[in-house]
Amino acid sequence: TLETGIYQYVLNTTCVQNYSSTPSIDAQTLTVNQAQSSTSLTFDKTSPQTYGTLITPTCSVAIGVGTPVLTMDGTTITSGSPLTLGAGTYQFNCSLAESQNYTSSQNISIFVINRAAPNLTYYLNGLTQNITIQYPQKINVSAYTTGGIISMFRNGTDATSENSVNVTLAVGYYQYEFNVTGNQNYTDVSSKLLFATVTKGTSTVYTYLNNSRANISINTGTSIYLNGSLITGEGSIQLYNNGTLINSGQSPLSNLTAFNTAGLYNITG
Repeated sequence: TLETGIYQYVLNTTCVQNYSSTPSIDAQTLTVNQAQSSTSLTFDKTSPQTYGTLITPTCSVAIGVGTPVLTMDGTTITSGSPLTLGAGTYQFNCSLAESQNYTSSQNISIFVINRAAPNLTYYLNGLTQNITIQYPQKINVSAYTTGGIISMFRNGTDATSENSVNVTLAVGYYQYEFNVTGNQNYTDVSSKLLFATVTKGTSTVYTYLNNSRANISINTGTSIYLNGSLITGEGSIQLYNNGTLINSGQSPLSNLTAFNTAGLYNITG
């Protein structure tokens, strides 16, 4: 087996007793050209794949000698090493340089990584369902995604800044809308909805007789303080004596009242 090159073969015949003294010469030329080399470029998975999936390209020599070079988009990488690639289209090239006896060669392949669909989870007070709460109970709306940017809207108004924050809402019906804006590696997630209903809270008013929340007995002609105080709730309160309004306004309400007639009096706030 000869290396690449040009070889001259010469056959000489020398004189013997019965032939002329002139030698006989026959010359032929043999040319050995370079053989065609080839490389092998393989992947452990078929294209396309989804973002987040490891792929392993392998570059080897099929025919020829030497060490092949593997590049991805023009950058040399290590054959047989797993890669995590962002979404996009990549060109891999397994090439072998020319040697004395083999031509150069390359094997090019395109691999596509598609964007992944992110997971979107969303909660109202820790529940993945519509809720009803009583004012002034707080509501905590939270949303999470594995990729992209979350947006959150309450009745059409951007409420993203309230993500995972405890807030107090007025009585009403609220629609929460969640979505994800994708990026290079993740797709968008269209709107997901949950609804929260806030019902009226229960007010509490305490009534005091002479600064005591208890029934009392007094002598005729005695004056005592009647008091109504708002403990929970909003707005003005009213104070009644046997069904007759004796005071109204903001809490607390106090009346110094004289009882000059014997009887039973119902003081109500």
